[in-house]
Amino acid sequence: MILPTGERATHHKNASDGKSTRFIAKVAHISLRDIGTFLRRYTGKEEAAAAKTDSYLSINARAFKLFKENKNLADVALTMNMDADEVLDLHSDYLRLLNMDKLMSIYREIGDEINLLT
Repeated sequence: MILPTGERATHHKNASDGKSTRFIAKVAHISLRDIGTFLRRYTGKEEAAAAKTDSYLSINARAFKLFKENKNLADVALTMNMDADEVLDLHSDYLRLLNMDKLMSIYREIGDEINLLT
């Protein structure tokens, strides 16, 4: 739900004054969920909640998520604090899940001779 600027300031002031989410929702005639979403977004707790959710993911799932976000292998290795071999194995698994494993096997087979194809 998008709140007008004046309402946002009022809700933030009420929250800063220690008013409860229930009180703000009642006064503004907005659902508790919408007020909660607004307050989390305004205070920056939404990003923290997303980061906390990621911490519950397995190492493989976090690496797959980084690959899906188009991070390169070096970035994944740095972010996940992993060895190159582990990242390459996870990347191969990721490609296999995307049904691109045949392309990767052809690439490995060609190796340095890929320049000869052009």
